[in-house]
Amino acid sequence: MGDAAVEERLSSLEIVLESFIMSTHVMIREIKNENAKMKQDSADFKRNIEKTVSEMKQDTVEFKSNMDKTVAEMKKDTANMKKEMNRQWGDLANKMGTMVEDIVAPNIAGIAKQYFNVEALAFFAVRVKCQNTINPGILKEFDVIAVSDHLFFVNETKSTVKIGYVNDYIESLKSIYDYFPQNREKKLIPIFSALHIPDDIQNYLTRHNIYAMGMKDETMDLLNFEELSKNG
Repeated sequence: MGDAAVEERLSSLEIVLESFIMSTHVMIREIKNENAKMKQDSADFKRNIEKTVSEMKQDTVEFKSNMDKTVAEMKKDTANMKKEMNRQWGDLANKMGTMVEDIVAPNIAGIAKQYFNVEALAFFAVRVKCQNTINPGILKEFDVIAVSDHLFFVNETKSTVKIGYVNDYIESLKSIYDYFPQNREKKLIPIFSALHIPDDIQNYLTRHNIYAMGMKDETMDLLNFEELSKNG
């Protein structure tokens, strides 16, 4: 092989080597670019994740704040509703009590005439407020007070009947003449009234010599008059 052929081969090898080196440089640059892009993408991804987490934390804080506010408003509304319901129940109870009193009061004169031969009452009043003559600082309201020439009617009316109400009435009768000393010489006729008086309460009233007045048929009537008459 001559020198010309050797040189030609060497020249070809140099060209191939240069081409390889150039290709390698291009590949290295591309790899570097890819790595740089990956790093940038990774940094962007990290920033996006951090931003998302931050937004989620903020949303969570706002959600909790809104929930706390909502719960507080619900508690306030519930308290207001309960207060309003209690007020309405109180108004209803008062109206019921007044309604029963309005039913009972007109029957007192008829009861006095039918059972005690009172043709006319010398005094009759409902919801009487009277001062205690022994203790002037005590003021008490009586549902119905009626007076004839020899009898003193004291009526207590309740919309619902409880043994405690009866006991309070019994206790109040002990000092009744301290409020009405002008009737001290008259016979006391105590009447406890309600639209419905259960048998056990009626018997309890009878044992304490108190007339029980309740709804009978279509009108108010003394339910234990015969029993008390037997007692004298």
